[in-house]
Amino acid sequence: MCSTCKLSGRDDEDGTALITALVMVAIMSVAAMALLESVRFSTRVSVNVAARDQARLYAIGAEQLAAGTIRDLREKGEEDRFPALDIWTRTPVEYPIPEGSIAGRVRDGANCFNLNSLVVEADGGYIADAKAMREFSRMLALADIPRNEADQLGVVIADWIDSDSRPGFGGAEDPFYTSQRPGYRTPGQLMADMSELKLMKDMDEQRYERVRPFLCVRPTVEPSVLNINTLQPWQAPLLAVHLGEDIGVDVVERLLAERPEFGFSSLEEVLAAPSIAGRVKVDSGLESRIALASSYYDMNVTVRYREAVIHLTATLQISASGNITTVSRHYGTLE
Repeated sequence: MCSTCKLSGRDDEDGTALITALVMVAIMSVAAMALLESVRFSTRVSVNVAARDQARLYAIGAEQLAAGTIRDLREKGEEDRFPALDIWTRTPVEYPIPEGSIAGRVRDGANCFNLNSLVVEADGGYIADAKAMREFSRMLALADIPRNEADQLGVVIADWIDSDSRPGFGGAEDPFYTSQRPGYRTPGQLMADMSELKLMKDMDEQRYERVRPFLCVRPTVEPSVLNINTLQPWQAPLLAVHLGEDIGVDVVERLLAERPEFGFSSLEEVLAAPSIAGRVKVDSGLESRIALASSYYDMNVTVRYREAVIHLTATLQISASGNITTVSRHYGTLE
């Protein structure tokens, strides 16, 4: 009887040991699978990060290629006017790369109204520029934006940029914006990107899309200098506002139709065009607002490399000496 008891006890111990071993094997299997999954995830993250870094480098390379092309065309004397640089900036391009592609486009950035020119520098800050605000309002009115809406928008933008806390008539300062959900404040400095316009008072998507084609943001309070040789008929309001109260969009459209095949060669030739001959007063103000070449170019690049997608938006500025500077660069789709 005792020997039977001993045998039964040994069987229990063997069973317990077997169960313990099986549990340990199961735990180790789960741990191994978790470790394998962690390694696999870490490897995947590393691969994705490397792909994004490479895509970003491709985007920067595309930016440098665009800058070099603009500079080379100017140095060859095919610049400024027609047709080489103008045609090049109207055509999207796409380059194949190993395991992906680079698609991009460079646009003439001269023909727009610089929103930062709605203010001037004063006493270490910014105040609204009444003359610029009148030009802004009339320009939008010529583009079929209701005048009262155009007037208010100019005030709202100036309030967004200026250094004081007093809202203009129909404008808004911090008390309005901090009451929003979520609340935010005006920057009190020059705009850095057009997307800021979407944050301003009474700006909805429909209104934004109506005014956006005529506007831009440059890192200066200086007004935009229009390139008469690349101005398109739909951009006529930008020029009409500088030619006099009796010059409308239809007159500017005729002027652009009279533009020589290779562009105007001087401001005198522009003013001698049949549509405006004798109708426009020549002064230093006009001479500073119309040019035969562009100083700014906007570019958009989309790089697809493996599973990474990078969007880059940049603004390039070219100086009179031919030096090109990247004045802004953003990753992602801002608008």
